[in-house]
Amino acid sequence: QLVGDVFGDVYQIDFLTTTVWEIGSPYQAGYVNAEQPTGRMVTFPNNEILTGTVINLTGDFPYVWDELPVSVANESDLVLSLQVVEKVAQELLGSYMIEPAEQYGRLMREAGLPENIANKPQAFLSPEDSWSNLNIRYLVGARERRKWKSELTLRIAQELNKPEYLNKIIPVYPRQQ
Repeated sequence: QLVGDVFGDVYQIDFLTTTVWEIGSPYQAGYVNAEQPTGRMVTFPNNEILTGTVINLTGDFPYVWDELPVSVANESDLVLSLQVVEKVAQELLGSYMIEPAEQYGRLMREAGLPENIANKPQAFLSPEDSWSNLNIRYLVGARERRKWKSELTLRIAQELNKPEYLNKIIPVYPRQQ
């Protein structure tokens, strides 16, 4: 749940207050990132729930869409780059995403919303100031984002370091001169 500036798992609700086990917010800088527990308990007045915005990540659907940007030089073979990162993501997450995507599609149909839901990871190209990002979009368990992003990052790095991609897919990092 996200209420105001507090992001966490509801621990206790009483007449005047709500207490949550805080987790690192994906929306704001905090002590811990990627929705991992901070170890702190936060109590706030219930009127914040009535006057603020409440976001429930797992209420109706325990999965979330996540993205991983992979930066490459504009001189890279961008078509090949997209194909490679999408292939790695598909190998890792392809079979995992099928059932959650079907569940998501059902929820969309029930709500009368468009249900064109990707059932496998997708890679999209987006230009930046001095490079291009290959943004990989995938559906994972709300509590598993960090695990999947870490594994996907590792596998992409291993794949892009193979000799066959030398001078074809050129990694970059933001820098200043």
